[in-house]
Amino acid sequence: MLPLSGTEVNVTMSDRHYIEELRDMLSRLKHDSEFLYQYGSPGSSVDFFNSLSLDDRKRLIYLALTEGDKDVQNVAHYLMQKLSPVPRNLKELFAQLTPEDKTEFEKLMEDKQLRPKLLTIIDQQKITEELQKICNQIGFLEVEEAFWILIPNDPGEETLWIEAVGGKEDGLNRVRLPSQVMYDPTKEEKHDLITAMRGALWVLHVHNHPELAGYINSCEPSRNDLIFALEWKSVRPEIKGKMKFFVVKGKSVVEYSLPLGEKKQWQI
Repeated sequence: MLPLSGTEVNVTMSDRHYIEELRDMLSRLKHDSEFLYQYGSPGSSVDFFNSLSLDDRKRLIYLALTEGDKDVQNVAHYLMQKLSPVPRNLKELFAQLTPEDKTEFEKLMEDKQLRPKLLTIIDQQKITEELQKICNQIGFLEVEEAFWILIPNDPGEETLWIEAVGGKEDGLNRVRLPSQVMYDPTKEEKHDLITAMRGALWVLHVHNHPELAGYINSCEPSRNDLIFALEWKSVRPEIKGKMKFFVVKGKSVVEYSLPLGEKKQWQI
């Protein structure tokens, strides 16, 4: 499984970027913090910042100050001086946001304050049922496939399966290999996926290791599988606690990316 890379975005003044895109932009601020320390200006981040709409400039700064590390925050403070009027603190910046943007950040804050999820007996039964289904579907394939499985909060709703393959390039949608899944969703697909994840009870990512002679003989995650899981967990803090990652091979199922690097064999 290849890790999901950061998104390169071409912006215009009329764009309103999804919150996931803005999160990806924080890595750019992090990179340019070195220029801020050496030369007193964060380099290309200034031009990049100026290319955003005014609302997105404020959203980016607010996100950087609430989720970024010290380097990202230092660049954000520099860029905040370019707003008019200049907010004196985070509270004043929040007051300048549109009602829609305030609601967005308030919801993110609520999600982050939720207690870590506990796996109940009923939850385990629900997850086991989905793992049984997906083993029947992809457990014995000769190529890798992958799905996001979103288990709803409402027992009356159906579980949602979303294929985690393909992406922005047409060729990716046709590629199926025995050793990896090509996955690079568009910004709209990524936004819709994250939005659906926030509303789910549990978020499962399941992929298979094919039954091929000379290929991976054990049902174990690869290094790229672990990187993929860690990346999704680290950049989506409000849904980290309800994400579970699985590899299946035949009827064998192993959960990985658990605390302290542990793995768990599921009985299905």
